[in-house]
Amino acid sequence: MRPSIEVHDSLARLVSYPRDGFGDRVEEAATAVTLACPAAWAELEPFVTFARTSTQGDLEELFTRTFDSTEERALEVGWHVFGENYTRGTFMVTVRGWLREHGVEESGELPDHLAHMLALMGRMDEVRASELAADTVGPAMVKVHEALVKQDNPWAGVLGAVLAVLKMH
Repeated sequence: MRPSIEVHDSLARLVSYPRDGFGDRVEEAATAVTLACPAAWAELEPFVTFARTSTQGDLEELFTRTFDSTEERALEVGWHVFGENYTRGTFMVTVRGWLREHGVEESGELPDHLAHMLALMGRMDEVRASELAADTVGPAMVKVHEALVKQDNPWAGVLGAVLAVLKMH
């Protein structure tokens, strides 16, 4: 069964910068995701525990250190698939059009950021969402997930849950 908009939006919140109240949103997101994809709980449980026991400052600092300090762990999907070239630029223009078409509001992140892609996939028709999951978002996030697992980083669980949900497409 196709994951709902709520599941996609919940995951999108977990891969966005942890603003005030992030800990509460982690609990809500984990519930929504695991109801739709029970296999995701095994991935999310360590992250939920980490979020419960961390301060807001700790969450913000680890998020920045994890995703903003290295290209290997960047959450920009197109970068992992296309590199830094014209093809990625074309992809971002296409994604920006899809975001507008499906009413997904852009944050301060680039159009190909995982949070945007997840929100978009929840609103797209199943064929296009499945293609994105298989051809672009999935392969990109496998790379990021592997890098996080090697470092025993708590955010690895979030990416593991993303991959579990992408398999549902």
